[in-house]
Amino acid sequence: SLGFKLVLCLTVFNIIFTSSCSTIYGIDESQVDKIISSKIEHAGSTPEIDTISGTLRLWTSHLETLNPLVSNQLQFSRISRLVYESLVVIDENQHPKLQLAGEITRKQNNTVYEIKINENVMFHNGALLSSEDIAYSVNYIREPDNNSVYRYLLGNLEEIIIKDSNIIHFVLKSPDPFFEHRLTFPILLKDTLESKNTVTFPGTGPYEIKNYTETNGFDLEIFNYHRNVSDFKIKNIRVSIIDNTKTAFGAFADDKIDLI
Repeated sequence: SLGFKLVLCLTVFNIIFTSSCSTIYGIDESQVDKIISSKIEHAGSTPEIDTISGTLRLWTSHLETLNPLVSNQLQFSRISRLVYESLVVIDENQHPKLQLAGEITRKQNNTVYEIKINENVMFHNGALLSSEDIAYSVNYIREPDNNSVYRYLLGNLEEIIIKDSNIIHFVLKSPDPFFEHRLTFPILLKDTLESKNTVTFPGTGPYEIKNYTETNGFDLEIFNYHRNVSDFKIKNIRVSIIDNTKTAFGAFADDKIDLI
């Protein structure tokens, strides 16, 4: 029913796709299925969304780029949290929680952060995550010509040093007690960032982008090699291109999308 969809829409929008710290990218994306499943369980009626085998229908406005380090499109930024991961995410208590980082050690009076990344993390194209991908993502963000929306997070970073394939050092200009909160930008594969012809950028998240067209949008399909794939019950998500929020409300009322 429309009433159920409205409750589901507001709940997922407010709890999952937003944060009290609106400038911080990271969020624990595993909450998506938990909250949707909880709302369905207590709804008292059969919802339009089949969380086991159906397709969740979302929307975004026209995209100039699918590069999450550059795009300032609000809906895409929210959706991309299911596709891309960061070194840490921010939990419901606004505390940093390890994601791609397996261990963080502070050194030299809290001006050096040694990060050991989780091993065997796979990008959607089959490449394994390494320190080079993290360093390249960071330097891409810091390059003014790239106009990254995350550049302000790294203003206190002096340099980044690759120690080996799984260990990297962030060297700060001065101590920053909130530096771990700033490690919430998406990590991309070095090879795809280097290429001038990349259209879709593989991530390491539980969903991968498929079937993208500029006019029709794209599909998000579950990535079966994600380390926590069993946590996600929604197997397919369809993201349509819709001009604006007013049109999206109409599509929502007409049962063409499931969330605003």
